[in-house]
Amino acid sequence: MCYQSSGVENLMKTRWYIPQPPATAVAEDACRPQGTMEWCLCSPTNHPGSFRCRNHHMVFYLKISAKSGINLAMAGSKSKNIQAKLVVLGDMGTGKTSMVLRFVKGQFYDYQESTIGAAFFTQIVSINKATVKFDIWDTAGQERYHSLAPMYYRGAAAAIVVYDITTMASFQRAKKWIEELQKQGNPHLVTVLVANKADLNTKREVGIEEGKQYAKENGLQYFETSAKTAENIQELFYEIAKKVAQAAPSTMGGMKLQSLTLEKEKSLFCCTA
Repeated sequence: MCYQSSGVENLMKTRWYIPQPPATAVAEDACRPQGTMEWCLCSPTNHPGSFRCRNHHMVFYLKISAKSGINLAMAGSKSKNIQAKLVVLGDMGTGKTSMVLRFVKGQFYDYQESTIGAAFFTQIVSINKATVKFDIWDTAGQERYHSLAPMYYRGAAAAIVVYDITTMASFQRAKKWIEELQKQGNPHLVTVLVANKADLNTKREVGIEEGKQYAKENGLQYFETSAKTAENIQELFYEIAKKVAQAAPSTMGGMKLQSLTLEKEKSLFCCTA
């Protein structure tokens, strides 16, 4: 169980301490600062000493301090607040909506209805000195909606192109999406190729190296994910948030940037009183 250090009133200076032995003992433990009404769920990430925490409103990251405490990753006097448009593209049935729902709500359904047109979600990720609010456009994969896609990816700060590892056809379709994004000519677009449904490895038609090689040749980030098991889902969006934050300030499309003072930052964080 995590507990808060005493005498801390400002959330931005709040510190949590974790039990010993190892930090993984806090996996799925619920933590909240004293005097607040909402619990946050924290679990370790693949980054040593880093923990992902969430409540019903947002996601943020904690890191272990040199004194064996956990500090808010964004603690500081000023930070950047970035609003970034993120579009999700790919063939029908590749699991795009399931990936987004896993990231935004932590949910997965064995049966997910096909998206009509596009669905819109928002989620916040806090990293280092920046808070990235994603405006996520989850586009429909059916061919009849293809003509609508430019409306969603035009001016985006980032794009996720998804294919299903169990169908080669979806991988070929993903390549078409990549080509289309490249033709629209935004050199600053953060583009990630995602091989989804890694939990169905025994039915794999697209090899890992094949996907990685294509991504490398086209200057893309590459992830293998599973919306069902949540494998690499948080890591995917966390990496995109880092790339988007690194690019700011800039004139990138799909991004708004402002600097927030310490007092204004309170409203961005989990578990405020």
